[in-house]
Amino acid sequence: MKMRTCAAVVLALTAAAPALAQAPAVAPSKPAATDSSSSTMESAKETANKAAETANKAAEDVSRWTRKQWDAARAKWSKEKAKWNSCEQQANARNLTGKANWQFHYDCMTGG
Repeated sequence: MKMRTCAAVVLALTAAAPALAQAPAVAPSKPAATDSSSSTMESAKETANKAAETANKAAEDVSRWTRKQWDAARAKWSKEKAKWNSCEQQANARNLTGKANWQFHYDCMTGG
């Protein structure tokens, strides 16, 4: 059941890729004042703009993947699914619930 949810999330993100790729990028504005708080605000805006542009580029890349790239992604997702199932079995064996369950899953999946 949880893997279906994960698969649905991956599918939704992949389906949203063309919409994200079409979102207009906002050009960074130039600082108008020399005030340090103003320049800090402008720096934060520029960082946010760069992050948005990077996300758009990633979405564009997915929309143009070749069969080889999709096959590689499927193989990676298959490995992650197997790892998730293993972590799930371990968590169930320990009777973990709530935050302890999710923390265990995080640690298990990240190797921590």
